[in-house]
Amino acid sequence: MLAAEQAAENVLFVIPSKARDLLFFSTAKKQQIPRANTALRNDSVPVFPPPVKPRPTRNNYETTSGVLMTLNSELLTLNFAGYTGAFWPGAGRASINWSPTMTDLVQTEASFAKPARRTPADFTFIRLKIEGAVARLTLQRPEHNLLNEQMLRELADGIGLIAENGALKMIILDAAGKLFCAGVDIGEYTAERAFSMLDAFHAACIAMVEAPQPVLVIVDGAAIGGGAELVAYGDLVVATPRARFALPEITIGMFPPLASTMFPHIVGPKRALELVLTGEAISAERARDLGLVNRLVPEAQLQTAVNELIGKITAQSGAVLGMAKRAVVGGMGMSLRDSLQNSMKIFLNELYRLEDSQEGLRALLEKRKPQWKNR
Repeated sequence: MLAAEQAAENVLFVIPSKARDLLFFSTAKKQQIPRANTALRNDSVPVFPPPVKPRPTRNNYETTSGVLMTLNSELLTLNFAGYTGAFWPGAGRASINWSPTMTDLVQTEASFAKPARRTPADFTFIRLKIEGAVARLTLQRPEHNLLNEQMLRELADGIGLIAENGALKMIILDAAGKLFCAGVDIGEYTAERAFSMLDAFHAACIAMVEAPQPVLVIVDGAAIGGGAELVAYGDLVVATPRARFALPEITIGMFPPLASTMFPHIVGPKRALELVLTGEAISAERARDLGLVNRLVPEAQLQTAVNELIGKITAQSGAVLGMAKRAVVGGMGMSLRDSLQNSMKIFLNELYRLEDSQEGLRALLEKRKPQWKNR
């Protein structure tokens, strides 16, 4: 049975275990419902005692006959019927809709009930530092920056906070210590932990992709397994010759689910298959040749090269940077026609409404530097 350490305020949070057992939490009261009332099977069974009587509530969705809600984590959708007021008067039934051909199918949908967002003051394994228009996130879990659920949640929450700040133009992801990241902590691979860990990993990677700011990953050491997956979801990568990249999950009877999705877009399907199926490590030079790394620089010149790239990117309009990223990343996986339509839609319907796009044209005609307002 999985446990949810944190949940969204006043939201019923559902965490699946082995696809069929569910654990309910009342975040309003921070109280766990007794496990005896929560075992669910293919058929729906009552999970609460019968109601004494309906109670009025300010919830607009409640009626005297109850409600039907769909609660999602990043990886599973749950349908729940019952009263949305306090737990004790509510009677409800919960069930998972199983596919007739694949009874243990897990649906991938956006999360409705997520853990409450942490603030940087609550972070333990991620350090967030703001420097002008640049936000720097640093992995800091000694000694090898092994990823666990908490670390990935902190990373996702940090990126989420940065994404909401229009004054920030760029995100830097780097790591403390000799290694960038040695992968996922082995304790997270257990059957009891796998779902919540993957849910957190999914949230972190999606946050990197959806953040309007470009994400620059700096790799000055080994990036193994989950570390290599984090690198793949960055928009730009600068590495030193000390960097190594590997997806060794196949050697322990697994495969890297996030890399299996992104690597084909970066290196092509055949090279991605070679990396996934063999688990062999590649050098920084090979990673650059494959397209995983943008720039390869000597260790002594790393900071200079990074500062140069930061200077070039942050000199642009933050609003336009976000649209340009969305045009490129949003077209991945689309047909050429649909990708072109997506890019043109952003260009014509959104870009031309920006003050900065008009300022750029005026500055060009007036032969001066543009004064961006990032809007």
